[in-house]
Amino acid sequence: MEKRSGSSYYWFWLLLQILLINVLGLHCQPPPDSTSFISIDCGIGDGTSYVDNTTGLTYVSDDAYIDLGKDYTIGSTYLSSFRLQLTTLRSFPNSTRSCYTLRPVVQYYKYLVRAYFLYGNYDGLHKANTINPLEFDVYIDVNMLMTMSIQNESYTYRAEALIVAVVNSSVSICLVNTGNGVPFISSLELRRIDSSLYTLVNDSFYLQVFARRNLGATQTIRYPTDPYDRIWTELTNAPYWTNINTTRPIEYFTNDEYRVPVAVMQTAVTPSGVGGVTDIAFHWDFADTGFRNNQFYINLYFSEFDALLPNQSRAVDIFLNGEIARADYAPPYLLADSLYSIDPLNPNDTYLWEIKPNDSFNLPPILNALEIFSPMHLENVTTNERDVDAINAIKAQYKVKKQWTGDPCSPVEYRWAGLNCSYISEPPSITAVNLSYSELTGEISPSFSELSAINYLDLSYNNLTGMIPDVLGKLSQLKVLYLMQTNIDKTIPPSLSRRVNDQLLQIIFDNAPPPSPPPSSNNKTIVIVISVIGGCFVLIMAVVLVWWCIWKRHPGSVPNPGKRHLEEKNSLYDTPNPPQPHSLTTNPHVMRFSYTQLIGITNNFAKKIGKGGFGVVLHGCLENGKQVAVKLNSQSSPQGEKQFGAEVQNLTRIHHKNLVELIGYCIHGEGLALVYEYMAQGSLHDHLIGYETMALLLNNSCK
Repeated sequence: MEKRSGSSYYWFWLLLQILLINVLGLHCQPPPDSTSFISIDCGIGDGTSYVDNTTGLTYVSDDAYIDLGKDYTIGSTYLSSFRLQLTTLRSFPNSTRSCYTLRPVVQYYKYLVRAYFLYGNYDGLHKANTINPLEFDVYIDVNMLMTMSIQNESYTYRAEALIVAVVNSSVSICLVNTGNGVPFISSLELRRIDSSLYTLVNDSFYLQVFARRNLGATQTIRYPTDPYDRIWTELTNAPYWTNINTTRPIEYFTNDEYRVPVAVMQTAVTPSGVGGVTDIAFHWDFADTGFRNNQFYINLYFSEFDALLPNQSRAVDIFLNGEIARADYAPPYLLADSLYSIDPLNPNDTYLWEIKPNDSFNLPPILNALEIFSPMHLENVTTNERDVDAINAIKAQYKVKKQWTGDPCSPVEYRWAGLNCSYISEPPSITAVNLSYSELTGEISPSFSELSAINYLDLSYNNLTGMIPDVLGKLSQLKVLYLMQTNIDKTIPPSLSRRVNDQLLQIIFDNAPPPSPPPSSNNKTIVIVISVIGGCFVLIMAVVLVWWCIWKRHPGSVPNPGKRHLEEKNSLYDTPNPPQPHSLTTNPHVMRFSYTQLIGITNNFAKKIGKGGFGVVLHGCLENGKQVAVKLNSQSSPQGEKQFGAEVQNLTRIHHKNLVELIGYCIHGEGLALVYEYMAQGSLHDHLIGYETMALLLNNSCK
């Protein structure tokens, strides 16, 4: 990177890729085995397939790659206008995140992934328009690729990227409903490419394809001409350019990293001279592209067709937005050469490129092809692979009827329902599984034993049978195993009984007595008795001291010993009994909710409606259909418990028509929650921040 004198901008030099002086001839690597390609026509009948007339590749139904969504055919008006892969689609009206799991792939190999989206008014609602476009997000595994903005119902939109398979055996393509329209997809393709190609791409950095153009051509080139099935689109309606071509073979430098097909390099454009134009100029605009940032990389491809005389030259200067980017470049004769950016171009709304002769006596410039990319940095990390394999095995064994799709823990906002995960260290790991009321049948899956970080496992209220697997003894972090209302044999295997006796693990059956204490010797009994007596003495002294301090501050007022303390803690999963009134506060109607109930009330903490110093505010629904607002303590709030205690005490003593009513609370370890009545019209702050935000706040219900 170099700062140019007199300019406030930084421009990135384009580097000439001349890797060897001696050319070793045409080095064509054999085409990859097309049987490793995955070609999916979304929305066709389950189990069906056909051979594409253009590529000779077999396209299959998507039923083997996803179990969500509904099949549709585009409107009859458009059926005859598009290739077969675009006439059907799959739509996802009932899920937040819908993921295709593409397998098999080889971990750490490079792939090209490409998805097509043609709305075609499939639902008859004419949802695609420029004023209020249909929008949803597209993810590769756990990282967002782009926002797909569908503004024209007859236009084919594409999302494409060069990636590395970071997950063992699969790549996931996910569509996320952001509230701006129902996601859908028409076609999906995965192509393995050679690892020596596109060296910028690695397991933490992808390239999103913005454009790929075959200049001077009259037709699009793809597989089998391009063995990697890159799609090189011809550029039409360019009056200031003249198409030129050659039939001579084009050769590559020994370690060329792009392998542009010979057929692409055999065509080019040169200035037509119309209107006195002597240069090649083109531009693109960043605005309204759906790309996440306006940073770009560019590859320019050149090859000289003519054997120049000693007094002839085609040397050019290349400019970007008026700044010199490469000076005095001459394309090599019958060799595929490339100029490419080694750093992202300086961000702009418009990128104007000009290729000009650097001398008035030079031949006019030529350009054979170009590729434009946008960087995609991998910010989120996929879940621990062992956990992923285990939870997917559990899902398959029980045929879990939940929207379990994509990565279980990442990104955190799309974590699977019923799971808790730890993000303290990378990669994320599963720490709790709640599969109660999930219609599970059969025996307890041994795959649970592979969730090495799990603390809590709730399998209650399922038709489970058999014994507790001895292999669960591998779970050294397991603290609570809930087996209420199941048909599991209550015999505790040896691998778990020791931890139960040491009070490191609770196994909770229906009306089961607490675990028996471990046997102890007389010496241990004496030690325990002394410890208990000493502990009681300390406790009595502490109570007397607290009583004396309160009496000094408020003479005549003493605590009510019948009230439960705010510091009482619950385990992660309480018994699923309905909440009962407690005498914790002065208001007898304030209810105590378990953490399990809190998950149900908030639909696994799905809908955030606000944020304050205490933490986030979530929308929720009680069993009777009443809407509530749940204030969930932020772990980053050092005053959480203090604020919690103060707010509960104050809100239960004070009643006023202009104060929101406290309905209940939840205490779970360091997690604290307050359940308030829901303010359907928003707060004063909500009314001050504008119509759009108010619309989001008011778009809540318990239906």
